[in-house]
Amino acid sequence: MESSSSSGGGGGYGGGAVGTLLKKSQTSKFNKEAERDKEGESGPDNLRSGTRVIGVYRDGSERKASVLERVAVRNPTTNAETGIFRYYVHWLDFNRRMDSWLTHDKIRYDAEGDNEEKRKRETAKVKEAAAAAAAAAAATSTGNESAVESSSSSGSGGGGGGEGGKGEPSSGVHSAATRKAAPSDGHGPVDIENEEEVDEAGTIFRGRKRKADGTIEISFVEPEHSTDGMNAEAIHEHEQITKMKNVNVIELGKYRMETWYFSPIPKEYWPESFIDVLHFCEFCLKFFRTRPELLNHCAKCRHRAPPGDEIYRGHDGIGMWEIDGAREKHYCQNLCYLAKMFLDHKTLYHDVDLFMFYVMTESDEHGHHIVGYYSKEKFSEVGYNLACILALPCHQRKGYGRFLIQFSYELSKIEQKAGHPEKPLSDLGLLSYRSFWSWILLGILRELPEGDGISILDIMKKTSIRAEDVTSTLQNLGMLKYVQGGGATIIYNRDFVESEFARQNAKPGPRVVPTLIYWTPLRVSLPPHVKKDKFLLTAKIQSNEEEQSRER
Repeated sequence: MESSSSSGGGGGYGGGAVGTLLKKSQTSKFNKEAERDKEGESGPDNLRSGTRVIGVYRDGSERKASVLERVAVRNPTTNAETGIFRYYVHWLDFNRRMDSWLTHDKIRYDAEGDNEEKRKRETAKVKEAAAAAAAAAAATSTGNESAVESSSSSGSGGGGGGEGGKGEPSSGVHSAATRKAAPSDGHGPVDIENEEEVDEAGTIFRGRKRKADGTIEISFVEPEHSTDGMNAEAIHEHEQITKMKNVNVIELGKYRMETWYFSPIPKEYWPESFIDVLHFCEFCLKFFRTRPELLNHCAKCRHRAPPGDEIYRGHDGIGMWEIDGAREKHYCQNLCYLAKMFLDHKTLYHDVDLFMFYVMTESDEHGHHIVGYYSKEKFSEVGYNLACILALPCHQRKGYGRFLIQFSYELSKIEQKAGHPEKPLSDLGLLSYRSFWSWILLGILRELPEGDGISILDIMKKTSIRAEDVTSTLQNLGMLKYVQGGGATIIYNRDFVESEFARQNAKPGPRVVPTLIYWTPLRVSLPPHVKKDKFLLTAKIQSNEEEQSRER
């Protein structure tokens, strides 16, 4: 939660990893591999891509970096090249969101670091060549063995091996979800650490170990969704296009924020490699190349709040606005352009019609100022209640990310559905969600009377948090014990629950007051191939009861 609360959830004006606005024709501009050979070796007077340098960091200190790209500075009058370059650098040991543009006077050649990098590249080439040779030799050997086996099989009358000539191989590759562990004989643990099982939601359970007492320890692993729908070529293309920020700083109201990532705004706003400052109207989100253009627009703009319906206003001046992407297309598209500057794996669609946007604002005498938002599909076949989420960097560490997550679940309660954020979650998004789920679950456990228990299904009914998220959170807290037969029991220490809840509850930020929400769910016709919404809580409960009756 590209908190910057971003769940980045999966991208799009809501999600997914396809349908990007990025044009393939742009890749040629960033594909410099052939040109690097023409530029000669890197050195003090030739700081080309890949060169190690020492640059002046934003705090004034000198830090090691690597040049990702350089752009010639042109004379603004004649448009002729001046022989001076601006450099886009990646700071070593820092996240790529800290990458920045530097002028030639704030960068110098790092001979020691560059030589070390060259040695690493040469070593990598040697290892790659050795690996390729080994793979070729192995392929040749496998081909020869296959020919021998084929000859042997045909001589034995066919049948394909295995007992009884049924064609079942005595050994082979099996999917992780179908492999079974050997039963325990009671004389020590049976280690089945390499086994994996995947549930319907894509949750991976890896590293099961059955102990002598019959209990099973399971390590929960988040599913990897970062490359959903993208092959290796598409991933490489995406990385090449988006490796450089095309907007250095944005101005939104009284705030100026340095961007983190590339955003596919129209090319006319950055005719060269980047634009230094992009100016946004904080109410309608139109953006301009220069400040005079923005001021001229603001003199005419009548908006003082996001378009759409205000569905929540707290006593602390926090408001929530519901905006239909089909009705306010330009606003929602501009919102996504803005969000992409702070979300890494978010991909943008041309069409925002299928999404609802929930914009969070702070109110004062001048109007309602955007501080964050989340988007949601009008109908999700996989039960997502949130697609993308962002708290603007100037409003982070105020608890707004948690507020947006809580609000999404409050709407799920009104819909009587079990909700789940869209994958992939960003690093900040995953942390924010785990923190929120822990806070909610600890609050429920501390209110239980002494000696009473509660099931995962009951927690899902109370919170609208999906069962797999409840399970993973309890496991992260060390409160879930698996027993032989596949069951699980929630076990907890009340003192731990109180202390951990107090820590979570002490975090700053507003809380959603459910009674102040004035909202009716959007009525959406189900697609022809969908018989019923299986994520309704009534459907979940019915499904669980049917499963229990079958077991009996």
